[in-house]
Amino acid sequence: MPAAGTQERAQLRLLVCGSVDDGKSTLIGRMLLDTGQVLDDQVEALEADSRLHGTTGGGLDPALLTDGLSAEREQGITIDVAWRQLVTPGRRILIADTPGHVQHTRNMATGASGCEAAVVLVDASQGVLEQTRRHTAIATLMGIRDVVFAVNKVDLVGFDESHVRTVGDACVDLATGLGVDVERVRWVPVVARDGDNVVTASERLGWWDGPTLLQTLEELDTGADARAELPMRFPVQLVIRPDATFRGYAGTVRTGRLAPGDTVVALPSGVRSRVERLVTFDGDLAEAGPNTPVTVVLADDIDLARGDLLVHDDLPASDLPLRSHRLDATLVWLDTEPHASGRRLLLRAHTGTSGVRVARVAHALDIATLTPRPASGIGLNDVVRAELDVEREHVFDPYERIPATGAFVLIDRATQAIVAAGLAHGVPSPFDRDVEGDLEARPSLVDTATRRERTGHGAATLLITGMSGSGKTTFALALEERLFALGATVVRLDGEALRLGLSRGLGFGPAEREEHLRRAAETARLLNDHGQLVLLAAQAPAREVRGRMADVIGAERTVEIHLHAPDDVRRQRDPSGVHAAVARGDVDGDELRGIAVDYEPPVDPDLVFDTSETDLAASVDHVIALLRSRDVLADGA
Repeated sequence: MPAAGTQERAQLRLLVCGSVDDGKSTLIGRMLLDTGQVLDDQVEALEADSRLHGTTGGGLDPALLTDGLSAEREQGITIDVAWRQLVTPGRRILIADTPGHVQHTRNMATGASGCEAAVVLVDASQGVLEQTRRHTAIATLMGIRDVVFAVNKVDLVGFDESHVRTVGDACVDLATGLGVDVERVRWVPVVARDGDNVVTASERLGWWDGPTLLQTLEELDTGADARAELPMRFPVQLVIRPDATFRGYAGTVRTGRLAPGDTVVALPSGVRSRVERLVTFDGDLAEAGPNTPVTVVLADDIDLARGDLLVHDDLPASDLPLRSHRLDATLVWLDTEPHASGRRLLLRAHTGTSGVRVARVAHALDIATLTPRPASGIGLNDVVRAELDVEREHVFDPYERIPATGAFVLIDRATQAIVAAGLAHGVPSPFDRDVEGDLEARPSLVDTATRRERTGHGAATLLITGMSGSGKTTFALALEERLFALGATVVRLDGEALRLGLSRGLGFGPAEREEHLRRAAETARLLNDHGQLVLLAAQAPAREVRGRMADVIGAERTVEIHLHAPDDVRRQRDPSGVHAAVARGDVDGDELRGIAVDYEPPVDPDLVFDTSETDLAASVDHVIALLRSRDVLADGA
C-alpha cells in the first residue's frame, strides 16, 4: 500500500490507451501486482474472479483489477475510464485505463484530457492498427508530448527481435508523424499477462538492453517545473462568501506562481486588485504553484464570477491570454449524432460557460494517412479543424502553450450531454478563409499596359505604418497632394476613415483589427488592378498581418513606409485625444498599453522617416524618387 509521505513524490498523470484487446487493463493490473500495490485479500478475490470471468484459462487475470463494471467483465473489454494509483519510491503515478473499442473513443478522449504522458498498447502480432493511430492522434492533440509504446504479446511472435523492432520502429514513425519530438517517443517490448519487462527485466527478452516499462515511466519529466515558469493563470471556480466579513475566490493555480502582495487583473472585466491571502483548509500559504487548489482573498471587493480568469497585472503583451469571440480549434466529436449545421451549443472552458456555434469546418484528420482531408460534416470520432463563434468573449491561451486554459468541451443545450472535446489554438485569421461557394472574379478586358498608357504611371500601394501620433495622416495628405500635382490618379485610404464606412461596427480586438486591415488590403488591391496609386495609412501594429496585407496586394506592388517619432512628440501630437483623456482622468493610463507596446516595427521597410526630424517636403521627395526608381512614376513625371 502507499507509504506515508507519497504526496511529496513527483506526480505523473498517465494515459493508457490503444486498440481493443491489446492488453491495456492487463498491463495496469500487472504493474499493480508486481509493485506490491494489491493487498493479499484482494489477490485472493482476484483469483476467484479470474476463475469466473478471466480470459487466461483459469489463471490469474490482472485485467480484472481495473475492469470493474459487470459489462466489462462479461465482454472482456474496458468501457469506462478507470483511475488507479501506483506508487514507487520516487513517483506517484495516476493511471487512466481507457477503452480501446472505437464506439467508446469518447471515453478515451476524456481520459486523455487530464494526462501528461501516454502508454499506447500495441499487439506485436497485429502491429499498428487504425485504432492505434486514432488513440495516438487524440493523445497528441490533447497536448500529451511524452508517448511510450508498449509492444505487447511479444510471446505470440516467439520473442522474435527483428519482428518486434519493426513494430517498435513503426510506432515511433506514427508518433513523430503526429508532431511528437522523437526524443520524447519510446517503445518497450512486454508480455503484460506474464509480467515480462513490465516491472522487472525478462530472461525471455535477452536481446533487449533497454529499461523496463516502469523504469521508463519513472524517468519521464512530469512537466511541473515547466508549468511553474509559465505565466500565472487562476480560473475562478467558486465565489465563497459565508458572511459579510469574508469574500474569497476558490480555484486552482494552473500555471505559474501566485503569492500575497501580487497585483492581478481579472479577465475579461479588466478590474485590478492585489492578493492579500491564499487560504487553504490547512492554513494560509506563502505561495501557490501549479495545480495548487486555493482560495484567493483580494484587497478589493470586486465583482468576480465563475469563469473569470486572474492573471498577473505586469505581464508583457506576449504573455497575456487571447480574447476573442471567434476561435480556431480542433474538435474531437463524441456524440453519436452527427453535427447539424447551425446547431446551437454551449462551450464550457476552465470554469466558464458560453453559447457557441460551429461556424466553419476547415478539414478533418484522415486517421489512416494522418493528413487533412475535406470534411462536409462532423460525425462520431471525427477529428476536425473548425472555427467557432462564441457569444461571450472567450479568454484563453493556445492549448499548445497552456492546456488548462486552452481546452474546452461542447455541450448540447437540451440534454447537457458533452458532444465534443475541443482544443483552442488561437484566433482565426480572416486572411485564411476559403472562398465561399463557386464565386470567381471575372478578369477585366482592359489590360495593365493600356491602363498605364492612359494614366502615365504604374500601380502600387504605399503602406504607411507607425504608432499613433507618428504622423501617418499628415504624411499621406502631403504625398497625395504631390502625386496629384504630378498628374497621378491617386486614392488615399485612411484607417480611421475606413472605420467610418467599410469597417463600421468592427471592434479593436486582434481579430477585428485583422479583419479591418484585410478589407483595406483587398480594397487597395482592387484599386491597383485598375491602375491607380493607393496611399494606405494604417497603424497595422502586427508585423505578420502587414506581411499578409502585402500578400493580398502583391509584394511587387507594395511599398512599406515606416514613420516613427519619440514618445514625448507623439504624446504632444495626440491625434486621437487619448493622452488628453488620461490627463483629465477620463481614461486609465494603462489603456495606452496597446498603443505603444503592441506595435511591432518593420524589419526591412522600403523607407523609414523620423517625423520629428525629417522635413515633410523632403520625405515626400524621397518617396517620389523611390517610385521613379521602380518605374512606377516616369522620370519626367
